Formats: sequence, structure tokens, C-alpha cells
Amino acid sequence: MTHRSRLAGFIIDCQGGDHDAAADFWSRALGLPIAETYEDGEARYAELAEAPGGLHVEVQRVSHASRVHLDIESDDIDARPTVWRSSAPSASASSNAGG
Repeated sequence: MTHRSRLAGFIIDCQGGDHDAAADFWSRALGLPIAETYEDGEARYAELAEAPGGLHVEVQRVSHASRVHLDIESDDIDARPTVWRSSAPSASASSNAGG
């Protein structure tokens, strides 16, 4: 059986500041309308709609440095592909052994 994985979506982390302005920026930059905003504890999210390929895209307010998370779906969780984590100026590979 062939193993399949796909990009399911991505989360854009924006450090502090005005979350509504960050969500509006990314909405315009990506050409995706803001579907809804919501809070979960101290976290704040804006879901962007109509992404190609059914991708799930959100802008999240965070306290750490801004970055992007890629969400990968897999039909074989035991395959645990190597994940590349980028950090300037170098990149390193790690296995997603944590599941």
C-alpha cells in the first residue's frame, strides 16, 4: 500500500500587537477573506476562508517570535516522516517521534 501525506493547512503565528490588523494583513496578502475570529484562553485566532485545495489557514496571536506552522495529514501515522525545522541561518531535520 502506498503511503500518502498532504499539506492540510498552515497557522501563521503573529507575536503580540494588534491581532485584528495582523489578520487583516494576511487576509489581504493571501487574498482570503476572514471567516471568523475566536479566542481560546489567552490565544486569539482568525480563520481565513476559501483557501485553495481546502487548506485550513489561521492567523494566531502568540507571545513568542512570529513563525508559520505547516499541518500535514497522513494516512499512516507510523510512517513518521522526517520533518525539517527551519531556523535562521541553518535548518535541521528531526523525526516526528512524538506523534
